[in-house]
Amino acid sequence: MEVHDLLDDLVNESTVYFGDPWRYKNTEGIILPIITRASWERNYVLLSEAQDQVKITDTGSISKLDVENSSGKNVLVRTGEVLKGSSTQPRTFQRSAVIAPNKKETVEVKCIQASHPITPSSSFRATSWIAPKELNEVLLSNSYSHHRQSVVWQCINSISTTYYALTSPHLTIRPSDSLIDAQKALESGRKVLSEMISHVPIHSKQVGAVFFKGDKVLGMEMFDSPDSWNAAYEAAIKKYGYNLTSPIDESVLDVKVRADMVKEKAKEFIRKVIQSGVHDKVTTELYESGILESNEIVGEYVKLDDRVIYVVALAKEMKDTFKASPTITPRTHDIFDTTEFPRADRPFTYTWSSSNDLSWSLSLHD
Repeated sequence: MEVHDLLDDLVNESTVYFGDPWRYKNTEGIILPIITRASWERNYVLLSEAQDQVKITDTGSISKLDVENSSGKNVLVRTGEVLKGSSTQPRTFQRSAVIAPNKKETVEVKCIQASHPITPSSSFRATSWIAPKELNEVLLSNSYSHHRQSVVWQCINSISTTYYALTSPHLTIRPSDSLIDAQKALESGRKVLSEMISHVPIHSKQVGAVFFKGDKVLGMEMFDSPDSWNAAYEAAIKKYGYNLTSPIDESVLDVKVRADMVKEKAKEFIRKVIQSGVHDKVTTELYESGILESNEIVGEYVKLDDRVIYVVALAKEMKDTFKASPTITPRTHDIFDTTEFPRADRPFTYTWSSSNDLSWSLSLHD
């Protein structure tokens, strides 16, 4: 099955289909599960499942690492997986790849801490993080092919500024140029992220999800197996975590999610992915991968043994990204049913307006 056939199957909700959308309390993020009716054995594992049997070594080049797989199974490494070096600069994979059992491959990477020196032959260990959505867009999009590393560093500086502002909003500090440090700052500044991960429901046959911030689709991630999703979902939520945890004050507003509208917006997004072109295709004796890209979408797929095992697609939004302040500006959302929620201890109530921005309505109680 080709990647566009798989996505068309999802739009029609045939072999794969959507579950019920879920939103954690007081947040703007929505997670729409993707569930499969199929049953088959996967013929690979993720790096996080096999990393004790996968040796990753610094070649001395900023853009290349050696990956040696002694696990006895195919290992899928994915774009954006964050690698921490023992004594060398951290990196992230630029493209997804499948490493065959008992094989050693040299893979393309990007540096995610400009100030850290390289130490050849140093080892790496996979972290629990995937690079944030914005950085994944830089890694995948053809727009940055000629100056990708410099844009990666710029992107990390912007992400770091935003994430550190969550931790110390009233202090003037110089954010780190380390993506790993920035991600730790996000976890520290937004405790709700770990709460969200611990509460999100996982269906027994779930293979992926579509992620929203309010009425805006952020992206989708999908595997061919529930085992892969079980191993990957925490990192996937962290990848979109800054957007998913944008706050809504439910002490003021009663927010209900309209499932029908969420699913329709997900289908609209996936139709755009289907219409996107495929470029930079990689074909080896073991696997095939390709970049999916249009003016609105960028993504990637990996195919192994004639089956698509992984698809990611992101809504392009670089022009709207990396604001120095973490302040969230609420907006109206047609996927939320939001009604007045009066509080007896407050002399006023709030209501949503029908305009594009949130308008406060003040009404005094008698």
